[in-house]
Amino acid sequence: MKTLRLLADENIPGLDTLCDNWASIRYCAGREITATDLQDIDALLVRSVTEVNSKLLTNSSVKFIGSATIGVDHIDRDYLQQRGIGFAYAPGCNANAVVDYVMSALLSLYSNAELQQRRIGIIGCGNVGSRLLRCLLHFGLQLKVFDPLVSIDTRAYSNAEQVQSLDALMDCDVISLHVPLTTSGDYPTRYLFDLQRLRALAPSTLLVNSSRGAVVDNTAAKQVLAERPDLTLLLDVWESEPNIDLELYQLCKIATPHIAGYSPEGKLKGTIAIVEAAKAFFSINSAPAKNSLNTTALSSIKNLDQYRQQLQSIYQASIDSELFYQQLLNAAVIGNGQGAAGQIFDDYRKNYTQHYPTRSEINYDIDK
Repeated sequence: MKTLRLLADENIPGLDTLCDNWASIRYCAGREITATDLQDIDALLVRSVTEVNSKLLTNSSVKFIGSATIGVDHIDRDYLQQRGIGFAYAPGCNANAVVDYVMSALLSLYSNAELQQRRIGIIGCGNVGSRLLRCLLHFGLQLKVFDPLVSIDTRAYSNAEQVQSLDALMDCDVISLHVPLTTSGDYPTRYLFDLQRLRALAPSTLLVNSSRGAVVDNTAAKQVLAERPDLTLLLDVWESEPNIDLELYQLCKIATPHIAGYSPEGKLKGTIAIVEAAKAFFSINSAPAKNSLNTTALSSIKNLDQYRQQLQSIYQASIDSELFYQQLLNAAVIGNGQGAAGQIFDDYRKNYTQHYPTRSEINYDIDK
């Protein structure tokens, strides 16, 4: 008998199968979930587009929140704690896919020989950054890492260095951002790359942001790119999503609608994480779910040539960028103001498997 009532973002895959025996599920577009929808709901399952706070949950019957995402800046966790509402999310679920995105972008811009001459800077060495680090080390690429909260042992690698300040990383040829969005504490990341920091980028730097939109000041980025045509910006995340700044969009070399982590494997892992947490919270007794999708392990790839071939066969960020551009172009958004850019942004994410049905991922996890 189905005992729990779930409301879920329509973009969370696999729920019907995973919850078949113990829950009834109602789906809704994530940006359209309101307090009215939650009057008779036991658990709310969301992605990053739903702001979960007192406005949404006051007078609701919700007892558990699950977010099938790696970030939590859309969740008021203090409020959930005050109300005694359970919470779980899925850190690391799409980390492999994001590394694919970053590496695919780099390989689309550099030959293998050129990439081996570039020093790559990683800011943030959590679930994504640590896997990107592992990938770069595997191929002997030059790198610097800045993360004041994580200690990394790079002594065995002559080509790797952990620096103690952000300034010490600013001479890198490529800088990739992998931090959560925070506004307080010792190391806030909102506008980590503000006007001053963007202007301090070394000549011909490539800056990649696949973390959270407001880690880079988008208004300042637009200004600096106009001043510095030598700089290259790759954005998958934006301020004010889905209503992206189209002027900034057109200045980016690769620009995508927040899909860096959208591999089927990554999304399914996110679903499994919050479903298992919900089962534990509500004391549901059923067999644990497993991710049956198979991926190629980084350790089985011998060199950069083989890696390029393998990655290009399963994912290319440049294709996503071109497909998104064509969607905007077909809707006459490009060159005509904001128009329907926000709707196209959301539709691309919602229908992602139609745009990129063959996408998979490489496994950068440490072999067990």
